[in-house]
Amino acid sequence: MNFFNRFLRRFVSSPALLVYGDELPDSFSKNSIVILSPSDYWAIQATLNVKTAKEAVTFGSALFDLSDDYHYAARRLGRNSYSLIAYNPADIALKLQSFSNGAVIEKFTFAQWVFAEEEYPIRLENGKVLTTIEEVVIEIDSDYFAMDTSIPLKEALKKPRFFIQSLLVEQLHSSMLTPKTVKTTLFVLLLVLGNLTATTVLNYQEIGHLESLKEELLEHTKLPETSFERDALSSSLQKKEVAQLRLREQFLHVSDLSIHAAPPISVKAPALTSVPSTAPVEGVVLIPGSNPGEPNRLLVNGSSNIPAASAPVFQGEGIEEIVYDGKNIKMLVNASENKSKEDLKKAIMKPFKKAKISEHGNQLEVWIP
Repeated sequence: MNFFNRFLRRFVSSPALLVYGDELPDSFSKNSIVILSPSDYWAIQATLNVKTAKEAVTFGSALFDLSDDYHYAARRLGRNSYSLIAYNPADIALKLQSFSNGAVIEKFTFAQWVFAEEEYPIRLENGKVLTTIEEVVIEIDSDYFAMDTSIPLKEALKKPRFFIQSLLVEQLHSSMLTPKTVKTTLFVLLLVLGNLTATTVLNYQEIGHLESLKEELLEHTKLPETSFERDALSSSLQKKEVAQLRLREQFLHVSDLSIHAAPPISVKAPALTSVPSTAPVEGVVLIPGSNPGEPNRLLVNGSSNIPAASAPVFQGEGIEEIVYDGKNIKMLVNASENKSKEDLKKAIMKPFKKAKISEHGNQLEVWIP
């Protein structure tokens, strides 16, 4: 058993690595873990519905209700059970600096995390005792305890303690600037400065390039040089573009109207009569005696012929005419038996709310602003 304890002390958690802050030995190892006394921090043991100590730390400010100067640490004791510590980084840093006497201290821990499960009170050289009351390690006067039941601090530190949770001194504060921190900060600042300088130079070059392109464009297009005239010209072009876009949208709505023209009805030309001829005539001969303005009738191979009597006559519903005067659209729409004038009005007013419609017999005159 003694061999097993010596093995654990040597390879797992050597007692020589633990030193009590208020009673430091004359010399200690660089790898020693300094134990802070209960007067250097606040401690509490709580049951929290979280799975890790990192999550438990987020409850520190609510459990302790201290100022913003305090930081928090947590140690998991069991299922939903945690030991939380509140400490002031600046105060801890000053105290560790006073402990060191020129030595380097890299790690520290709390008496709560080391002696919370100690069975006997621990006697200190300053006449006080470390004991656990309601799961919290406190430091009180030795008059409240029977000294024969206590053990000295040196004996308590010799006990094998495994997996001691500790914090790094460099994590304590932001006010203490280490050489490494200064170098890192300067390096980052130099990178930022170089980035800003490069961005400024590139922006200056880009502005110069754009200015040269602007001059070339003005020279090529022969636009006015003054900004007032260019702005007026640009505004005029924009207004024309907006007007054209609006006109296209209106004609799109016109094309979507549910108004379909009925097929036109062709009127047959009157029957042609042959003109008697006393002698055969070959080829094409203009009949003499035709008056000016009358259709020319031709004799083709002895027979008279005239052009087609008329083009197909439009009869039925539909848009007969569309006129755009630069501002408004005018449409002439014919009604029919299939669709009354009221139906046509409803179909037109649906996309054109401001349209003005007047009736002329069986025809609608529509003005679209």
